[in-house]
Amino acid sequence: MRLDSRGAGTASNVVLAGVVGGGLLASRGRGNVAMMVNAVAFTQLTTEWTKALVHRNRPILYTAGASSVAGDRDNQRSFPSAHTATAFAVATSYAVMAQRQHLPHATRNEILLYAGAAGVGALRVAAGRHFVTDVVGGAVLGTVAGWVTAKLFPTR
Repeated sequence: MRLDSRGAGTASNVVLAGVVGGGLLASRGRGNVAMMVNAVAFTQLTTEWTKALVHRNRPILYTAGASSVAGDRDNQRSFPSAHTATAFAVATSYAVMAQRQHLPHATRNEILLYAGAAGVGALRVAAGRHFVTDVVGGAVLGTVAGWVTAKLFPTR
């Protein structure tokens, strides 16, 4: 299997956009959208700080082609997966908010958002951008950040 699948990388971006867009559309209301935007922002901040502290190499640096990409500093920022963290933050913040507000179709939307979030993680691994543990770490970080934000953010 190739470790630099552009197709899987592009697909992960598209699915992530679908999860974020779907979460925003399903949330129904400005207060809910603001809460979800805060969840994403908190997740991004936490993810970037964790990446800076951990300095884990991306999978490409463990291949024969490592010398050609070793100078790219982004290749030393694999853990956790920011794409996966963002997708799980959206799914979790939506789930908490939807249950609290008894939104219609909440269960269906939660299943779709979590399935999309898991798909983002799988595609990041298939693209060779992350190890499975990077994706699992991103899922945990995003879930916690989404839950904390939704619990603390006042919505109608």
